[in-house]
Amino acid sequence: MNETVTKAERENALLSMRPIDIACALYQRGGMTEEQFTADLADHLRCAFVVSNPGCFMMFRAVILDDGRHAWFINSAVGRSLREFVSQLPFKLECIAFHRRGNATPKVYDFDKLIRKAMR
Repeated sequence: MNETVTKAERENALLSMRPIDIACALYQRGGMTEEQFTADLADHLRCAFVVSNPGCFMMFRAVILDDGRHAWFINSAVGRSLREFVSQLPFKLECIAFHRRGNATPKVYDFDKLIRKAMR
């Protein structure tokens, strides 16, 4: 399943739900179960990073990409702004990578370019 969430749906969800609950709902909307979300959350708590607060939820880990670059791989992120997400990363790596809307090929962005974009 690869349904696009509209901007209005995102804003409405952020007004009525906690970011962690939205992340779980997005897993389910993508064809995964709440148990899979819980397992991924537990794995990130043990072996990676989790940020959860009233305005932002994010699961991420440091990885080495196939081309040898070091990157933050964002497994899940819910919040209002890119600035909020990048401010949660504990230190700089070469890149930031994530899957967009269920696409199997990850998007990879240069860390510095993404930071500049977030600060606009």
